Amino acid sequence: EPKKLEFKLSKGPHPVPNGTTIFRNLGIAGHVLLSGQPAIVLDAKKDPRHWAGIDQMTGFSTKNMIATPIKRLDGEPLGVIEILNKSPGTPNQEDVIFLQILSSFLSLAFHKSWLERSHQTVDFMHFIEDCVHNMKNMLMTIFSCEELLRDELAQLSHDESSTKSAP
Repeated sequence: EPKKLEFKLSKGPHPVPNGTTIFRNLGIAGHVLLSGQPAIVLDAKKDPRHWAGIDQMTGFSTKNMIATPIKRLDGEPLGVIEILNKSPGTPNQEDVIFLQILSSFLSLAFHKSWLERSHQTVDFMHFIEDCVHNMKNMLMTIFSCEELLRDELAQLSHDESSTKSAP
Protein backbone atom coordinates (compact mmCIF):
# COMPACT_ATOMS: atom_id res chain seq x y z
CA GLU A 1 0.00 0.00 0.00
CA PRO A 2 1.51 3.34 -1.00
CA LYS A 3 2.57 5.74 1.73
CA LYS A 4 1.75 8.77 -0.41
CA LEU A 5 -1.09 10.18 -2.45
CA GLU A 6 -0.09 11.24 -5.95
CA PHE A 7 -1.93 13.90 -7.94
CA LYS A 8 -2.77 12.27 -11.28
CA LEU A 9 -5.15 14.90 -12.63
CA SER A 10 -5.80 18.44 -11.44
CA LYS A 11 -7.90 20.98 -13.34
CA GLY A 12 -8.65 24.63 -12.71
CA PRO A 13 -6.92 27.99 -12.56
CA HIS A 14 -4.18 26.75 -10.18
CA PRO A 15 -3.73 23.03 -10.92
CA VAL A 16 -1.44 20.87 -8.85
CA PRO A 17 1.35 19.55 -11.09
CA ASN A 18 0.79 15.92 -12.08
CA GLY A 19 3.04 13.64 -10.08
CA THR A 20 3.03 15.83 -6.95
CA THR A 21 2.84 13.63 -3.86
CA ILE A 22 1.77 14.15 -0.26
CA PHE A 23 1.83 11.75 2.64
CA ARG A 24 -1.45 9.88 2.72
CA ASN A 25 -2.17 10.90 6.30
CA LEU A 26 -2.20 14.62 5.40
CA GLY A 27 -5.20 16.78 4.74
CA ILE A 28 -8.79 16.05 4.05
CA ALA A 29 -7.83 13.84 1.10
CA GLY A 30 -5.72 11.69 3.42
CA HIS A 31 -8.54 11.49 5.94
CA VAL A 32 -11.01 10.44 3.22
CA LEU A 33 -8.57 7.85 1.87
CA LEU A 34 -7.84 6.31 5.27
CA SER A 35 -11.43 6.42 6.56
CA GLY A 36 -13.00 5.34 3.28
CA GLN A 37 -15.77 7.88 3.93
CA PRO A 38 -16.71 11.00 1.95
CA ALA A 39 -16.34 14.48 3.43
CA ILE A 40 -18.19 17.77 3.03
CA VAL A 41 -16.12 20.73 4.19
CA LEU A 42 -17.91 24.07 4.33
CA ASP A 43 -14.94 26.11 5.58
CA ALA A 44 -11.59 24.51 4.84
CA LYS A 45 -9.59 27.07 6.82
CA LYS A 46 -11.48 26.14 9.99
CA ASP A 47 -11.35 22.38 9.44
CA PRO A 48 -8.51 20.82 11.47
CA ARG A 49 -8.02 18.16 8.77
CA HIS A 50 -7.19 20.77 6.10
CA TRP A 51 -3.52 20.87 5.09
CA ALA A 52 -2.56 24.22 3.53
CA GLY A 53 0.62 22.91 1.86
CA ILE A 54 -0.99 22.42 -1.55
CA ASP A 55 -2.64 25.86 -1.40
CA GLN A 56 0.74 27.38 -0.58
CA MET A 57 2.44 25.52 -3.42
CA THR A 58 -0.15 26.48 -6.06
CA GLY A 59 -1.30 29.90 -4.83
CA PHE A 60 -4.86 28.57 -4.64
CA SER A 61 -7.18 29.27 -1.71
CA THR A 62 -9.40 26.33 -0.77
CA LYS A 63 -12.64 27.60 0.71
CA ASN A 64 -14.90 24.54 0.63
CA MET A 65 -14.58 20.98 -0.56
CA ILE A 66 -16.36 17.76 -1.33
CA ALA A 67 -14.17 14.64 -1.31
CA THR A 68 -14.90 10.97 -1.71
CA PRO A 69 -12.69 7.90 -1.94
CA ILE A 70 -12.16 6.02 -5.17
CA LYS A 71 -12.29 2.37 -4.20
CA ARG A 72 -11.09 -0.79 -5.86
CA LEU A 73 -13.73 -3.33 -6.77
CA ASP A 74 -12.97 -5.11 -3.49
CA GLY A 75 -13.75 -1.91 -1.53
CA GLU A 76 -10.16 -0.99 -0.67
CA PRO A 77 -9.38 2.72 -1.13
CA LEU A 78 -7.43 3.47 -4.29
CA GLY A 79 -7.46 7.27 -4.27
CA VAL A 80 -9.57 10.35 -3.68
CA ILE A 81 -11.54 12.67 -5.92
CA GLU A 82 -12.26 16.22 -4.78
CA ILE A 83 -14.24 19.22 -5.94
CA LEU A 84 -13.01 22.50 -4.49
CA ASN A 85 -14.75 25.85 -4.02
CA LYS A 86 -18.24 25.04 -5.24
CA SER A 87 -19.86 28.11 -6.70
CA PRO A 88 -22.61 29.10 -6.62
CA GLY A 89 -23.84 27.63 -3.39
CA THR A 90 -22.16 25.47 -0.82
CA PRO A 91 -21.34 21.75 -0.87
CA ASN A 92 -24.20 19.48 0.14
CA GLN A 93 -25.23 15.83 0.28
CA GLU A 94 -26.38 15.85 -3.37
CA ASP A 95 -22.82 16.83 -4.35
CA VAL A 96 -21.49 13.88 -2.37
CA ILE A 97 -23.88 11.54 -4.20
CA PHE A 98 -22.74 12.98 -7.54
CA LEU A 99 -19.09 12.49 -6.57
CA GLN A 100 -19.74 8.94 -5.32
CA ILE A 101 -21.33 8.05 -8.67
CA LEU A 102 -18.35 9.56 -10.47
CA SER A 103 -16.02 7.69 -8.13
CA SER A 104 -17.73 4.39 -8.94
CA PHE A 105 -17.24 4.97 -12.64
CA LEU A 106 -13.61 5.94 -12.09
CA SER A 107 -13.09 2.74 -10.14
CA LEU A 108 -14.44 0.78 -13.09
CA ALA A 109 -12.22 2.81 -15.43
CA PHE A 110 -9.15 2.02 -13.33
CA HIS A 111 -10.06 -1.65 -13.32
CA LYS A 112 -10.66 -1.65 -17.08
CA SER A 113 -7.35 0.14 -17.66
CA TRP A 114 -5.56 -2.42 -15.50
CA LEU A 115 -7.13 -5.23 -17.53
CA GLU A 116 -6.21 -3.56 -20.81
CA ARG A 117 -2.62 -2.92 -19.72
CA SER A 118 -2.13 -6.64 -19.35
CA HIS A 119 -2.77 -6.86 -23.12
CA GLN A 120 -1.62 -3.47 -24.47
CA THR A 121 -0.32 -0.05 -23.43
CA VAL A 122 -3.04 2.49 -22.64
CA ASP A 123 -2.66 6.26 -22.41
CA PHE A 124 -4.09 6.31 -18.89
CA MET A 125 -4.57 10.05 -18.40
CA HIS A 126 -6.50 10.52 -21.65
CA PHE A 127 -8.61 7.53 -20.74
CA ILE A 128 -9.51 9.02 -17.34
CA GLU A 129 -10.17 12.46 -18.84
CA ASP A 130 -12.50 10.86 -21.39
CA CYS A 131 -14.30 8.95 -18.63
CA VAL A 132 -14.73 12.11 -16.55
CA HIS A 133 -16.01 14.01 -19.59
CA ASN A 134 -18.47 11.25 -20.50
CA MET A 135 -19.65 10.95 -16.90
CA LYS A 136 -20.23 14.68 -16.69
CA ASN A 137 -22.36 14.53 -19.85
CA MET A 138 -24.34 11.54 -18.56
CA LEU A 139 -24.87 13.08 -15.13
CA MET A 140 -26.03 16.38 -16.60
CA THR A 141 -28.68 14.40 -18.48
CA ILE A 142 -29.65 12.59 -15.27
CA PHE A 143 -29.89 15.85 -13.32
CA SER A 144 -31.96 17.43 -16.10
CA CYS A 145 -34.32 14.44 -16.07
CA GLU A 146 -34.51 14.62 -12.29
CA GLU A 147 -35.61 18.25 -12.50
CA LEU A 148 -38.25 17.40 -15.11
CA LEU A 149 -39.52 14.50 -12.97
CA ARG A 150 -39.75 16.75 -9.91
CA ASP A 151 -41.79 19.25 -11.92
CA GLU A 152 -44.05 16.44 -13.18
CA LEU A 153 -44.51 15.05 -9.66
CA ALA A 154 -45.31 18.50 -8.33
CA GLN A 155 -47.88 18.97 -11.08
CA LEU A 156 -49.41 15.53 -10.43
CA SER A 157 -49.55 16.24 -6.72
CA HIS A 158 -51.21 19.59 -7.40
CA ASP A 159 -53.69 18.00 -9.83
CA GLU A 160 -54.49 15.24 -7.33
CA SER A 161 -55.10 17.72 -4.48
CA SER A 162 -57.30 19.81 -6.80
CA THR A 163 -59.32 16.72 -7.75
CA LYS A 164 -59.83 15.74 -4.07
CA SER A 165 -61.04 19.18 -3.12
CA ALA A 166 -63.54 19.37 -6.04
CA PRO A 167 -67.19 18.40 -5.20
